[in-house]
Amino acid sequence: NDLPNMTWHEVQQRLLIAQRTHHLCIHKSTLTELDIHNRLLRFKNYEVALVNKGILPPKLHLPIIGDIISFTSGFKFNLRLILFWGPYSPFDQRWHLRQEYKIHSQREALARQLSRFILLYGVANLLLSPFIFIWQVLNLFYGYTELVRREPGVLGSRRWSNYGRLYLRHFNELDHSLNQRLNCGYKPAMSYMSSFVNYSIVEIAKFVSFTSGAILAVLIILTIYDEDVLNVEHMLTLMTGLGVVLGICRSLIPDENAVFDPEQMLQLVLAQVHYQPDSWKDHAHTDYVQAEFGQMFQLKYVYFLEELLSPFITPIILCFQLRRKSLQIIDFLRNYTVDVQGVGDVCSFAQLDIGKHGNMKWFVPIRAKQNDGGITNDGKLELSLMHFHHTNPKWQMPKQCEVYLEKIQERAVESMQTSSMLQQSLGQMQRSFYSDPQSTSSMYNRSMMPKTLSNAYSPTYTTVNMSVQQPSSSISQSGITKSDSPYRSLAPYGVLSKIHTQMFESSNSNHLSGSLAPLQSVPSAAQLDMNVSCLFMHELRYKYKHGEYEELEHIDEDHDDNVKC
Repeated sequence: NDLPNMTWHEVQQRLLIAQRTHHLCIHKSTLTELDIHNRLLRFKNYEVALVNKGILPPKLHLPIIGDIISFTSGFKFNLRLILFWGPYSPFDQRWHLRQEYKIHSQREALARQLSRFILLYGVANLLLSPFIFIWQVLNLFYGYTELVRREPGVLGSRRWSNYGRLYLRHFNELDHSLNQRLNCGYKPAMSYMSSFVNYSIVEIAKFVSFTSGAILAVLIILTIYDEDVLNVEHMLTLMTGLGVVLGICRSLIPDENAVFDPEQMLQLVLAQVHYQPDSWKDHAHTDYVQAEFGQMFQLKYVYFLEELLSPFITPIILCFQLRRKSLQIIDFLRNYTVDVQGVGDVCSFAQLDIGKHGNMKWFVPIRAKQNDGGITNDGKLELSLMHFHHTNPKWQMPKQCEVYLEKIQERAVESMQTSSMLQQSLGQMQRSFYSDPQSTSSMYNRSMMPKTLSNAYSPTYTTVNMSVQQPSSSISQSGITKSDSPYRSLAPYGVLSKIHTQMFESSNSNHLSGSLAPLQSVPSAAQLDMNVSCLFMHELRYKYKHGEYEELEHIDEDHDDNVKC
């Protein structure tokens, strides 16, 4: 009876205690939080790494549209059968990579074998495609017809695509944590995509909306005057269709009172989803960035069309796209698989080994050698380490990870007065915690606030009210969709917690029992700390790229981070 109301952290702590008492894992006396996540997310970590290294997803080139990313649910299911679940997959039932896949001399033979298996899966999908198509039609019809009739605008709404969920996912991130993070970023993402307006489509939508609305209004008046009008053949169908068309057109017309700032909107999205390519910085207003982001945050009607056509697209992708990457997949599995005692074979990136896979462009103290396993792209490993530390603050990380996070904290303290992002975050937190002047607790906390901290909290910027659809642009005021928040308590190596510690230690106030007490009282302080840490790491990366740090002058920014397997 207690299981539905237990949080994941309670389950994890009980499992750690049970291991010490009952030795559930016989290969080691104690388990760590990282061991548990590696076992739960063994194959999903491989998927995240395959996307990060550019092996997935496959791209299709269409004559007029150009390159499109196809990562449908059908393809994802086949991919997992081929690589992880199927009878001929590289992994055996003991959750180990088969021994022959670890031998370099076998790579070409294994690649030919994998290519044949992929071809067989593609042929099987082609033979079953008519039946799968019928199932998809029935599933979409029975699942969404009533919803579209009731809310026609749902077709114009958006969802995080399968590709986007893998690109934005951290290593060792559980499903509920990913869902909460992406749900928090949904409204900022919608506001950003709504800032791109095609005025030709808007004018057409206004005309069609006016025309269909006028006809529907006349039919409604006639129905009120004489209810026998409803007996006319197809009258109810016509009125329902006009209502659907009217709803779709209204969803294409933007709010005339909205004020859009694409750069700030994309910054709010980044605060929640934590990832974006370097090329997006200062180009949020361009169609190029909007199109790339749209591949991660796709329209629902596009998703419906992809799933409907998936039975016919998936065989093509398997036979002509994925087969070509057989050798890359074999090399990837061999180079990025490590055996962990008591856990089995896992993706080496999921070990969060900052010394082996860290990227110096993301301020890793020791530059990783390519021969030691390569580096991840877009700061995947570095941000994943920060995220895992925030969601598991009691995790005893390796010393080199501590050194890296301490370096980030030191840079944050040095940049406290010059970083507009840090100043904005502190100002938002001040408004969140000290916003009610009539509150007794607020007055008490304000009186206890050190002078140095109060001065640092004084906002030195202006926040733009970007859209009426988004009443609050604060990165600290984000909704949590489930009771089991991934951020339970403050992380010792968070950027915001370090700044607070520095401020309170430098003050002479004797009223505070602990330097982090006020920060712990801020709503969603732990989540705010993670978001600020992510934004600051991206800010550091941007400064490195523009040569603001002399110790990184020897790094060639034009060098491609994708390491050949």
